[in-house]
Amino acid sequence: MNRAIDQFNINIETVKHLGVIYSAFESHLMTPSVDLSDILRSEIVLAVSALDCFIHDLVRIGMSKIFEKSGGEPQAFLNFGISVQSVKRIIDATTANEQKDYFKKEIRKLHGYRTFQSSDNISQALSLIGIKKIWNKVGDSLSVSSDDARNHLDLIVDRRNKIAHESDSILL
Repeated sequence: MNRAIDQFNINIETVKHLGVIYSAFESHLMTPSVDLSDILRSEIVLAVSALDCFIHDLVRIGMSKIFEKSGGEPQAFLNFGISVQSVKRIIDATTANEQKDYFKKEIRKLHGYRTFQSSDNISQALSLIGIKKIWNKVGDSLSVSSDDARNHLDLIVDRRNKIAHESDSILL
């Protein structure tokens, strides 16, 4: 789990560097004809991407740890659907590490097309590793309601999607 947090921190540092670059250029810019706002929009896109990457890593690592032990698996973990071919490959593996590697590959394959950015998708992903009511915990730590925490994230993700997919020209 520490690896997921470490990678998240590295990704967020990259986002912060964009803010430093923006500030440096803005304070020394002689002409207003250069639009630096793309740097700020990039920060939003990369921050949400960092969150998505973190949830992917956290869930893959957590599911792998649950896979290694017996008993106490969350219901969502038990209902995680993998192919019969993958189950056969896992069973036929000669070592526990090989089994774990096949399981990790299957998680990557099945989650590879999914995004864990919206509050609902994050809740569903975290339930695979037994984390429930995450938005209550997030709301408590931010001193806001769980609904406010969810709504705030969803607004940020919506803004990110508009920046990344629709261009800001339709937003102006």
